Amino acid sequence: MERDRDIIQPEIENIEMILKKHIPKLRLKRLANNVLEGRVVKGEIALKNDGLAIKVGDIQKESGLKLRVYDPDDGELAEIGDFSKGSPELETVHPKNFLTHMQNYKKLLDDLNTGQFYDRIRKILDTQEKLADSIVQLKEVQGKQEQIQASGFQQPDERINSSMDLVDNLAKQFFSALTQMRDYVVAATGGPR
Repeated sequence: MERDRDIIQPEIENIEMILKKHIPKLRLKRLANNVLEGRVVKGEIALKNDGLAIKVGDIQKESGLKLRVYDPDDGELAEIGDFSKGSPELETVHPKNFLTHMQNYKKLLDDLNTGQFYDRIRKILDTQEKLADSIVQLKEVQGKQEQIQASGFQQPDERINSSMDLVDNLAKQFFSALTQMRDYVVAATGGPR
């Protein structure tokens, strides 16, 4: 076992040296059985002479403002425009997601160059327009429902009022008829009123 470790040890150290050469901020920790655990504490990928970086560089020279994009999930600095060493560079510098951010940026560039970005924007705008139309239609339907409900409540009220008026008229006619009958009986019999 110890002999195997002696044979593997130089290879492990060589791998460790290569990794540290390419990723200087890589921290390696030796675990049991010469297993290495690595964790990137800082990384960056730069696109030299990037079109966006060049435009941002021109703006930065005029305004003094710097391009800094922050990760929406954790608020860490994600991308920067760097003009410190010659050619303008767009760098992804997020400690954990610098690879993903660069892939997303390259996909955005590809989408812009192929027109897919604009197709997506058109689809989003079409969807928003359809959604707005649907909201207008929904509001119209809600308005009609409210009218139906209001008229539905109004109709029973009108029916009740009409019925009460009918009962009132019948009562007036009944009492008027009673009064006329009494007057007729009194007149016919000559009795008191």
